[in-house]
Amino acid sequence: MTGPSGRTFTDLPIDGTRGFPQEFPFLFDGRTYHVRLYVDALRENFGDRSAALELPSETAALIVRIERQGDAGDRKTIFLRKVVPQLEYDAEEISITFQAQRVALQNLGGTGDFGSQVTGGMRSRWA
Repeated sequence: MTGPSGRTFTDLPIDGTRGFPQEFPFLFDGRTYHVRLYVDALRENFGDRSAALELPSETAALIVRIERQGDAGDRKTIFLRKVVPQLEYDAEEISITFQAQRVALQNLGGTGDFGSQVTGGMRSRWA
């Protein structure tokens, strides 16, 4: 994936059919990161369960938490915030971006192919 800056990012293994929240380990540059994605949304978004949320909006956002795993198995949170498409964020030794952010309401707390599409990438800040 190419980020907004034109730099190359390694794709994160985000799978919209797994639903949200979702969490997965990601091995990058010899370190393990734990990525958690969830949607923070007001109740007013849930009228039509067949609809999808284009994020962010005034009433909903994609929240990303990244923890770096240490040699002893401990985890340190290095990133926790609402993310906006087409921006790159620095978090200690990495940069991340989340370009597509469409989440089907049926994928909030549920699995299945309902059209959710969230894409993201990671790269080294000093590469």
